[in-house]
Amino acid sequence: MVFFYFPLLQYSAVLKYSCMPHVSRNKLDKETLRSLHDRFIELLAGTTHQGDLNDILSDLLTKTERIMIAKRLAIVVMLYKGYPFGIISRTLKVSEATISVMKDRMDRGGGGFEKAVVLLEKDRKLEMLFAKLDRIIRLFALPPIAGKGRWRFLHHE
Repeated sequence: MVFFYFPLLQYSAVLKYSCMPHVSRNKLDKETLRSLHDRFIELLAGTTHQGDLNDILSDLLTKTERIMIAKRLAIVVMLYKGYPFGIISRTLKVSEATISVMKDRMDRGGGGFEKAVVLLEKDRKLEMLFAKLDRIIRLFALPPIAGKGRWRFLHHE
């Protein structure tokens, strides 16, 4: 029994440390951490070209972290637009627990999510993306009318 149990522990330890982000046990003092945080925010705010920002974030974050951040932002925007959890979950391929956590953070937050939504809604490309998402989401719901032409909304721009 021990023979089988030990490899499982090793395997789970490998998974834990190779797939999941983790913070070092060696903690920084608050002043140093605050200074690093401020420099990071200044770097992001001071980057005026989207290509430069993309390069910085691509090198700094893993693909998984970039996807996670993008999905979190999409969850927040969809929650602000009033989409139900089930639709968000199916559209973004996230669990309802993840959506619930983001909703909780929105409810307890200091207005950062609202500022992000306002900035994102100014972007015409995002508006077009959500128009496409709305068309996809309608596929999950029943057609608005019965009979001939009930799927016409899919072809109407």
